[in-house]
Amino acid sequence: MTFKDLQNTSIKIRAAVWLETFAPRRLRKALKEVLLLLVPLIIILSIFFAEESHLSMEKLIGMSFAAIFLLLIIFMFDIFFYSMYFEGVRTTLPEFGFLGTESSSTHSHSRSHTPFEVLFIALHTNPEDVTLGFLNSIYGRIVFSRLNVDRFAVEHFLKSRALHIRGEQLKLPDDPPLAAYAGALYDADAEFSRFLLGYGFTRRAFVAVTEWVASMIETEKARLRWWSRDSLGRIRGVAKEWTEGETEHLKKYGKYLLPSSSSLGEELYGKRVNMLERVLLRSKDANALIIGNEKEEVFLVVDELARRISDGTVLSELEHKKLFLLNTEAFLSATDSKTDLEREIVNVLDEAEKLEHIIFVIPDFAAFVSKAESHGVDVAELLIPYFHSSHVQIVALCDKLSFIEGLERKTRLLSKFQKILLIENHKREAILRFLEEKVASIERKKQIFITYSALVAIAIGAEKYFSDNAAADKISKFFTELMEQMKQKQKRIVTERDIIELRARMPA
Repeated sequence: MTFKDLQNTSIKIRAAVWLETFAPRRLRKALKEVLLLLVPLIIILSIFFAEESHLSMEKLIGMSFAAIFLLLIIFMFDIFFYSMYFEGVRTTLPEFGFLGTESSSTHSHSRSHTPFEVLFIALHTNPEDVTLGFLNSIYGRIVFSRLNVDRFAVEHFLKSRALHIRGEQLKLPDDPPLAAYAGALYDADAEFSRFLLGYGFTRRAFVAVTEWVASMIETEKARLRWWSRDSLGRIRGVAKEWTEGETEHLKKYGKYLLPSSSSLGEELYGKRVNMLERVLLRSKDANALIIGNEKEEVFLVVDELARRISDGTVLSELEHKKLFLLNTEAFLSATDSKTDLEREIVNVLDEAEKLEHIIFVIPDFAAFVSKAESHGVDVAELLIPYFHSSHVQIVALCDKLSFIEGLERKTRLLSKFQKILLIENHKREAILRFLEEKVASIERKKQIFITYSALVAIAIGAEKYFSDNAAADKISKFFTELMEQMKQKQKRIVTERDIIELRARMPA
């Protein structure tokens, strides 16, 4: 995609951008609140004070209808704006016109999926100077406020630079998200990248803070779309309980998976859990292989899925499902021959197919496949017939090393699984994602502003907490101490220095 393609967008997007420019959401919201108060006030006046006032009943009624008319006009403008503002939204459950599922993508091929914020920047940018357009946009200003780069320094950079980067010099992917647009700008403008490096921000850090800003925008969009299938689909249904049925073989070789008492699965891997839900909703090959650096972090994903099922916050299509943790060692130790092992595996699968609510969780999948092969059993041959059934699903767990050594070449078996990778998420980066979401609510409640460098400093200090069950409590305590420190200093902006000072005072 080229920059020109971004600017040559539909007239509806242009109209929505124009509306947001000259009558932004905050102004429209304030007007609606005033009108909502004005209408009942006029009605009260017309009932109790019409005879004592110089205003006639007819005038008061006319004013109330005029206020209602203006309210409806603003409401219709909002409906139009939000229909464009939600461009590029990704969903878990299929929705017409939105990305995120096979069905949604097939129904919306003619529609743009570039996020509204990127189109907003492009339409406010002179194609002869894209750096200026980004830095002067509301989204660029938010990014640089998170970087804690002074606005005067930005203005000085814009005045002193030698070259202007044109739109055609940007190398953009199709439907670029905000972070991809920022990364393309960093790559194209050498002076801009040197300016950022002067403040200690590499390309990775610049893209990371832009992703943070984009994530907050996505969270706000999800909140505004309260009617979406994803939001409504997580409301607990009625009369969706299942009957237990015959479980003789299942009880012999495993147990239903209950969520742990304290888990950071949602905070660290919430998006991966969403991906797992999406895989399990597929019409075919609805099986997942989760691959991570460590076995413990891989298990956090299914632990969080079990929590969602237990709490009733899982998507409604999965609400009646139960995770069943398979004890593969019990299989291998209870059988002496290939025939016995194959028979027991088939018995368990047949039993699960009759129950219709089982999702098998197979820990250390590579080891199970390898040990079964040592008994002469071809796991792919046994499992593949059941993969075509909608009543049996498998979530296999595997660490990166075991996958490379034991599974990577088994293409026939792997073709039936959708891979979910955790290996690119190092612990600190996962903690950053957790903190980014937590910080948003703290900022709203406490009316403070946390910079990206401060967030990284918090993540560095928090790394040691994530090895025990009290991690969330310790993070909350840290934030409580931070709020108290900011109150004493009468500061609204949290910097890296504030975090370093607080960590030095707190006990290890």
